[in-house]
Amino acid sequence: MSARDPTGESLELPLRGASLVASAAAKHQPQGPKRRRTTLAELGEYLETHSEPVSLTKTGRLALAAYTSLRVLANLCAVGWDDVHLTCDAVLRPVMTGFGIYFFLCKNDRFSEKSLLHIWSRRTIFSLAFFIADEGFRYALRRYAPSHRWAAGFVSLVGTLLWEVVCNFMQVLMTNLKLRALGRSFTGQFCHAVAVTGFVSILISGGLVVVRRLASISNDDLSLVYSLAQLSLLCCLVTLLTQCCSLCIVACSALRAPGDDESIRSTAFFLLGNALLVILGPSLSFFAYFRYGHSTVVMWRSGPTTTNAKLGTWLTVDIFLQICNTLMLNGMVGPKQWNRPMDAFRQLADLSGFGFASKRIAFPGHINRTAAKCVVSFPGKYSELWDEAVSAVTSQAEIAGMERWSLACVFLTDADSGLGQHAENPDTPGKCWCHSIYGHVPAETYLSVVEVEPEHLDSQAHRQMVSFKRSDAEAMGQLLLIKSDQSDVEWQLQLAEATEKAQQLCFERGGRAPWGCQWFEEWKRNLDLAAQLGQELHVFYFAERKGQGKVPWDQLCDDAAKERARQNSGLGASQTAEVAYIERMGLSFVEHDIRDFKEFMAGAG
Repeated sequence: MSARDPTGESLELPLRGASLVASAAAKHQPQGPKRRRTTLAELGEYLETHSEPVSLTKTGRLALAAYTSLRVLANLCAVGWDDVHLTCDAVLRPVMTGFGIYFFLCKNDRFSEKSLLHIWSRRTIFSLAFFIADEGFRYALRRYAPSHRWAAGFVSLVGTLLWEVVCNFMQVLMTNLKLRALGRSFTGQFCHAVAVTGFVSILISGGLVVVRRLASISNDDLSLVYSLAQLSLLCCLVTLLTQCCSLCIVACSALRAPGDDESIRSTAFFLLGNALLVILGPSLSFFAYFRYGHSTVVMWRSGPTTTNAKLGTWLTVDIFLQICNTLMLNGMVGPKQWNRPMDAFRQLADLSGFGFASKRIAFPGHINRTAAKCVVSFPGKYSELWDEAVSAVTSQAEIAGMERWSLACVFLTDADSGLGQHAENPDTPGKCWCHSIYGHVPAETYLSVVEVEPEHLDSQAHRQMVSFKRSDAEAMGQLLLIKSDQSDVEWQLQLAEATEKAQQLCFERGGRAPWGCQWFEEWKRNLDLAAQLGQELHVFYFAERKGQGKVPWDQLCDDAAKERARQNSGLGASQTAEVAYIERMGLSFVEHDIRDFKEFMAGAG
């Protein structure tokens, strides 16, 4: 049994489900332009300038400039130039939202179409840029619907309310995504269900009011409307308090954790700020809408006044806070360490105990001294059969007289069990077995690339898989890269930087295999014991490839010989070394197709 299979043809047991194959790394290598890019800065510049059609970006900029200018002009026509306060407010609100949209149109080095957080951030910013609450819109309603001023005022009030509710609802959804990343999936699902209930309740309540208004129905009985509004308010309070408390609990747990990791502490403070805004944002929205509604009612009763118009300034403050919350806390702007907040939250979840810390059990092989047969080589890609083999060989050892077969193969899971460790080869003093069985490994083996679909990134199965990959990479000194919801530009830059570091690591470690060769030393010890006990040795090959792929021991470092053997091989890369060593020692063995393994266990047992 082996450490891994760098060909990608099979996954060997010590790293089963945990390591990168070289071909996968090669597949993800960035494709360079025709001229040679010698620095990461040049790569970044190239990717940014080639990431999207220039005409599309230019059209978006022109449309944004036209829309923002039109809103500013309409607002200025409504408030005039007499009051500096109102004039600034009329200009700031469209400019702020336009500036927010600008980041999504032009700052594409951080935005990713694969990130749900970024997608909801963009939707929120575009919603905030809607003109429903602008002074220019209210002015147009007063000017062009003078005979229906109450209807126009009603449209302004209800439309602004729905706009505020939608924008804050999207903020809640983004916080739920962060809770999932923090390992609080149940809390996120609960908040989502309660928030949707409240959102639907306020929509139905508003719809009933509109219908009664249009149908000229008396407002004497509004009990259902009030009940739905109260339910919506209750759902809002429960959702916000639950989200705030959950974020604070995780942040405080991280701050109390031992150690002095500055990145963890900064993420914890980042979360505390987010928790504060979870309450502050909707509270300010409620207050701003109340002031805006009051100014609207007074305006339609007695006409616009400077004092009443200034009440709408709170709405501008609310919009500014929502823009900052959306852009900064979701990684679109701000320091570089804020670029990937969801990754930081997942790391914090692992630290706080909400991640997945399941431990795989190492298997050092099991030689039953009274057994007649011993499996000395097994293809690790058949993981379910391997689990059955380990269970069978260990359970029979617990029953006297049932020790019918042995298993020499090993499964290493961490540094303590031998993963990433090396053992000296007595035939080449001062060198380990790596040079004899692998030769000089390529730099790609020091990269571990994991590709996860963005929608599955926070699922239990994938979180556990990534946790195993991370622990394996740490044990072997590999560089772990997770390809999921990054933008193409960000991914290519990460891969280019990691490839450069992998080349340096490979050079510093003399081209030795990162997974080590301790597995081979332990396997050899089991093999020697089984041979001394006179047990019959058995080798299992891939399905329909029995006897194929063998390479002489002295040709294991010959890339051409290994390439010829692997064109139709029945052995994993490390199995090739096992079989070559068995033949080198002159030991006889029985060859099997993996499809016969269950029959072998039944016959041996």
